[in-house]
Amino acid sequence: MSTTTTQKLVRPLGDYCLLRVIEEKFTPGGITIPDSAQQKNRAEVVNVGPGIEENGSRTPMRVRPGETVIFHRHCGTTIDANDEKLLLIRQGDILATIK
Repeated sequence: MSTTTTQKLVRPLGDYCLLRVIEEKFTPGGITIPDSAQQKNRAEVVNVGPGIEENGSRTPMRVRPGETVIFHRHCGTTIDANDEKLLLIRQGDILATIK
């Protein structure tokens, strides 16, 4: 499913972000990584909420759709959107962006 379709189906609220987890099955040298050893803490940002409204003003989101991020491993809620597993997490659970 395309990112645009997913953005229309699932629209995060507040400071939530919708992520597509990147699964790395091979090392840069071509060695297969078993599922039990894969680090599933990298993701592509699919969609973001509008930010939190505090004291009458909205705090903007720091991440944008299309960016690659690193997040806490055991956070968020996994959802299914047309046979695609996505992760819905708070912006505060994102540790860094990758360029």
